[in-house]
Amino acid sequence: MFRPGAGLSSSAALEVASALALTTLAGHSTTAKDLALGCWRAETEFVGVNSGVMDQFASTLCEKSSALHLWCDSLATKSVPLSESVLIFDTATPRSLRGSAYNTRRSECEEALSLLRREYPELGYLAHATPDQIRAARLPALLERRALHVAEANVRVQKVVMALRSTGRIPGALLYESHESLRFLYECSTPELDWFVDRMRTSDGIQGARLTGAGWGGCAIAVGNYGDLAAVSESVVADYRQRFGLTPRVWFTSASTGARVELGSEREDSATETEECRG
Repeated sequence: MFRPGAGLSSSAALEVASALALTTLAGHSTTAKDLALGCWRAETEFVGVNSGVMDQFASTLCEKSSALHLWCDSLATKSVPLSESVLIFDTATPRSLRGSAYNTRRSECEEALSLLRREYPELGYLAHATPDQIRAARLPALLERRALHVAEANVRVQKVVMALRSTGRIPGALLYESHESLRFLYECSTPELDWFVDRMRTSDGIQGARLTGAGWGGCAIAVGNYGDLAAVSESVVADYRQRFGLTPRVWFTSASTGARVELGSEREDSATETEECRG
């Protein structure tokens, strides 16, 4: 079982699984996209976390051996090949979006967009701004950092999608760049998350690593071949325990399908797609 607050979108997965089960029992038919949007509204309007739609869309629309390319402005989606394995590293540090600065970051990004629109009224979303536009706007330093994180992350997504379409593999350098942006521009990392990513950077055979989820604790990921990830997992757990006095947990997984209804016989035949390795 995953630890509550680990930053693995467990709330979205629970919402989607519950909604799918209830609609199926009620004999109600709905599209995967509408199901995801209904669960997103439950999290934002009832729970009060001002999150985006990515987690719910991933939990409903992902396909086996594929990553989901999501355009949050139009809600369009497209699957792209993803062949690599993923090591999930739970830092065993507490994390809660409601108790973190998550909503504050959203407000800062909204304020940055409002200021940018004075110079560029055509901007629909902060992600539509280019890094050059942000620098030219001379925003307050903190808001410039937040806006640059969003704009540069959007550029990295486009590069990752192009690489996945041609090779099925994620350029590891872009994952490390993403983490550094989360660490210094968006400021949502922690010493424990940074330690893991830095350790992966110096480990043989690891393609790339970064924190996952919203940050402020929880989990990080590393990608690469299963054998390379497995080879470093035990030593990473031991070194982390010695450094922080915490016992992490790691899992090996790969891209799989979103939520679905299975009959009993189908469940028995389906393979487990996430392997747990206890720390």
